[in-house]
Amino acid sequence: MECLWKKYYLAIWATYGLFLCCFIIISTLNDNISWFYQKIFLNITIILGFWNLIFEFRQFLFSWYFTSIWNYFDSNTNMFTQFSSALIATYYMTITGDSTPISSWISSENAIIMLLMIMVSFFILIYLVNLFIGILSELISNEKNDIAYLVLKSEIIEEIETFYLLPHQRRKENWFPSIIFYECDTIKLRKHIKDIQSDKWAGYQKPYFSQNLKEVLQLDEE
Repeated sequence: MECLWKKYYLAIWATYGLFLCCFIIISTLNDNISWFYQKIFLNITIILGFWNLIFEFRQFLFSWYFTSIWNYFDSNTNMFTQFSSALIATYYMTITGDSTPISSWISSENAIIMLLMIMVSFFILIYLVNLFIGILSELISNEKNDIAYLVLKSEIIEEIETFYLLPHQRRKENWFPSIIFYECDTIKLRKHIKDIQSDKWAGYQKPYFSQNLKEVLQLDEE
């Protein structure tokens, strides 16, 4: 018997699901399907709609649910019933994208609380914007971010060379030349090497400095 009731339950949900799918198709995709298939979906929707309506009417005759609390309208579900609540809901949805912190009861019955909530959210928004601007300007003015970016870029390239390239690609001299010439400012290079030797290196492995480079930059004299 239990298996039989499960089949009935699944059949009810399958019928309702088919009705819902046909209704959605005919109401949203009517421009993309021919009139022949539209009539088929309309007939299925009408037949299954009356089918579900009959069972709903039988349930209504069995138990008159006019006085059920589930039929009461909740004024808090729709924030756009009043101009004041609609204005506040639009403000919160524009700023935060969510209107759940407010309710229609607060906006209509407690105007002072609603005004305080708007003022607090406005000042917090101004503070966060100024804080973000200050942090962003500090990060932009920091010269070490360029070095950190180059270090991260080199690590990514190293990972690509190690795990994604084939052996014959690694042996290409036009990709990986034996000698690479760089042009740089000796003062900045000397300062950068001293920072690395003072454990101010942002990478996971310190680079190697040859003795010739140290002699050129006069690092051994200090």
